[in-house]
Amino acid sequence: MDIKTEKFGVGEIIRAGWQVYWGNFTNMLLVVLCLYIPINIVESFIPSGESGSSSQRLYFEASWLLRGLFGVIAIIAMAYIVEKAIQGGKIVWAEALKHGFSRWGSVIVTNILANIILLGLSLLLIVPGIIWYVYYTFYVYVVALRSIGGKTALDYSKNLVKGQWWRVAGISLLTVILYGLASVIIAIPFIFLPPHQIGGIISTTISSVIFSIGNVTMMIFFLNTDYLKNPAPFAPLDFVEGVAPATQP
Repeated sequence: MDIKTEKFGVGEIIRAGWQVYWGNFTNMLLVVLCLYIPINIVESFIPSGESGSSSQRLYFEASWLLRGLFGVIAIIAMAYIVEKAIQGGKIVWAEALKHGFSRWGSVIVTNILANIILLGLSLLLIVPGIIWYVYYTFYVYVVALRSIGGKTALDYSKNLVKGQWWRVAGISLLTVILYGLASVIIAIPFIFLPPHQIGGIISTTISSVIFSIGNVTMMIFFLNTDYLKNPAPFAPLDFVEGVAPATQP
């Protein structure tokens, strides 16, 4: 199926995600390892404490902050790899990583704005917060690949979700459940090993790799939706060598 002209079902989205991921496995893996091994190492030195303790809350907050601030660079870089693979361009993982850092600041600013809006809506009523959370599903990919950020990127994402809110919510939830279960299953053998810092780092890094496949699945969903709704989308880069970049609208 042509991702640019045909609407993908859930099966096609998952299958295309696997094809792109494994077709570019080395580049994907190097990007994930470069970002998540340092994150997981730092995370391993944070005391987790007992269940329900303030130390455990601090651990989860620090972990969330680390992954939110720096893990997103890997997501941006992988989005770059995915679209460049679809466009038939030559892929270099270091180039993708460089792109990740170049769009990092814009993603962080857009993320802060999105959270302020969602918090305001949630304080009014929980339901509007949930509705807009789904509307903003694609904003990281928009910032990563469409050379826009802030409210413009959030509105771009909302426009893509309009008319298929339940579909986007369902596929997003299915992706989280599917790769979350896969991550748990992969981590089971580590439960029976003696507690060790290195084992924890290996386990969390494997989980990061598993979740990266889920991210690629959502990137395919985003691109399929974007190509159909915006035949000439914003594009910051010339993905196909030898072809002049399209003029932005």
